[in-house]
Amino acid sequence: MSRETWQEARDRIAGFFDGLVDRYGYDMRGIDYGGRATQQIRFSVIADLMRPPRIARPQKPSWPELTRPSSAIPDRTESLSAQGVMAGDDPAISRPPEIAGSSPAMTSKEGSEEIGLPINSLRVLDVGCGFADFADYLEKLSPPPRHPRESGGSAEASALDSCFRGNDALLAARGIEYVGVDIAPAMIAAARRRRPDLDLHRLDILAEDPPGPFDIVVANGTFYLLGDEAEATMQRLVARMFALARGAVIFTSLSRWAPRQEPGEFYADPLRTLEFCRGLTPCVALRHDYLPHDFAVALYRTPPR
Repeated sequence: MSRETWQEARDRIAGFFDGLVDRYGYDMRGIDYGGRATQQIRFSVIADLMRPPRIARPQKPSWPELTRPSSAIPDRTESLSAQGVMAGDDPAISRPPEIAGSSPAMTSKEGSEEIGLPINSLRVLDVGCGFADFADYLEKLSPPPRHPRESGGSAEASALDSCFRGNDALLAARGIEYVGVDIAPAMIAAARRRRPDLDLHRLDILAEDPPGPFDIVVANGTFYLLGDEAEATMQRLVARMFALARGAVIFTSLSRWAPRQEPGEFYADPLRTLEFCRGLTPCVALRHDYLPHDFAVALYRTPPR
């Protein structure tokens, strides 16, 4: 029996999701999720990796700063048990604290100079965008903007503080431009009805060029139905995403380390995946601390200076 080609796999996957959308409409079941909680956890990890830890350069810290207890320092890899999060897709799972909202990379520390990837003027491509829920998540991530005079800071600082909130026009005003692509026509049609303000396209990135350029390319849970050549196809997709990204690529995948695996789904090996990504760039990050069946990888063009 001949192996499934990418074109055949693409049409099969698109048909599968079109059927879910036709049956459930705008519902977590329409994107093959058991509940919204797991989606939000993955979104928080992706958003966190969009702004990696910055290198703080102390400027003559005072004695109290030197003796500050370690408990005062935010922990980006806090365990799920400490967050009160349980495994699985049960919609009854409590939503965890916004990881990105408490990231050290988002907080300016008095007496230090923080350096990292800039978050202003970002153009984000969401591959396999589904209903474009990630755009909603970005909008709610930060508080509304404050006037520079009210915040006591510069106009640039105010824009940076608030660049992840508002509708698409406000996202653009804060420096974020969201573009979503998906291979399922019914999915994109539903996403456009739900969010006519967004730039959404039915598009296969292995066959067509999305309307770039892009600073960050993300993909959330898009690999698990790839079929016979899943690992090779995932690698092609990741390499293509990296070619499209000027700054970073972040994606999530089901993990081979999962204690329970569903038949017919692709569970990538985290270390093999990381090793492949290291062939694209030495600046990589792996997270396997947020769900027992899932991992996330980030690829950066350059490290924080």
